[in-house]
Amino acid sequence: MPLPTRLDAALLYPAQPQVDFAAIAASVNAIMAPSGLSLEVASLKPGKGAKLKGDTPGGTITLTIALSPKPMPESRLATAMASDYGRLQGADWPTTCSQHRAFLAVVAEARGKGSGGQQSFETLLALTQIAAEQLAMEALPLAVYWGQSNQLFSSERFMAMADVLFPLPLFIHPRPFSSGRMAEGTQCMGVRLDHAEQVLGRALVFREAPSRLPYILDRAYAFIDHCRATGRILGDGAEFGAGPSEVIRVSHHGPGPEHPTGHIALTLRELDGVFLLQPDGEDNAPGIASARADTVPSGPPPTGDPTAEAVNDFFSTPDAKARARHG
Repeated sequence: MPLPTRLDAALLYPAQPQVDFAAIAASVNAIMAPSGLSLEVASLKPGKGAKLKGDTPGGTITLTIALSPKPMPESRLATAMASDYGRLQGADWPTTCSQHRAFLAVVAEARGKGSGGQQSFETLLALTQIAAEQLAMEALPLAVYWGQSNQLFSSERFMAMADVLFPLPLFIHPRPFSSGRMAEGTQCMGVRLDHAEQVLGRALVFREAPSRLPYILDRAYAFIDHCRATGRILGDGAEFGAGPSEVIRVSHHGPGPEHPTGHIALTLRELDGVFLLQPDGEDNAPGIASARADTVPSGPPPTGDPTAEAVNDFFSTPDAKARARHG
């Protein structure tokens, strides 16, 4: 699956910010240098922007930072402003975005034989994130628009990810859904993780469960972190959890209308020793007897360092008593 060769972000401001683009360029270059990417300033326009360029074994990478004295087109922000996930977080993005009168654009682009590959794509992610962070530290914005996942972030939430090496909440857009079913007073909720295929190699859905959204997202992110860190996706029928009292089932599904190349579904089976109300649907997780050993599907996921959400002992095999409870 070809990956994007051009990524962008925009920092929204109520008025034109004062930015030292030469200093920003120097900071970005210094931060990226340990990775082996050396960027040279190709052009610099004081008060207006800068363009950096660097060569890699797979081609050329450019970074453009530019100030726009006009608001970003509303049509570009419309989908991000309408995000259900943002609404559930209490954000009023239409009001916030309507207050901006200027923005700083960050555009990273790769060209050459390596462009469209995983390494090139993740270099663009890192470069865009670092550039946006440096700009936000110099001039705090009203909000940050992240184009790759089509999300909006408050400046506080965006900067909270500054020390995270590979922040999945930045790269993946949660799409919550619910049938409205209730279990013990808790509404069942699931989430589609848009753009997970770009960092995992597979589309990912956490199926509806009687649990809160932060819990579901934490487990989904930890699953991705684990797969990236080990370089393999847990096999169809495998189970994991934060301990013997938590059981989450992994199931692999073939192509369909919503996921043309197939997807992975996570199902919360058991929590604190209690077998939970299971999702409806034809892809309902089968019994434990059908579980198979972990496999490495064709096109294994990229490896990468875990983010702050993952812990080394998160993944464990349910104990014999847990298996017995499933029959």
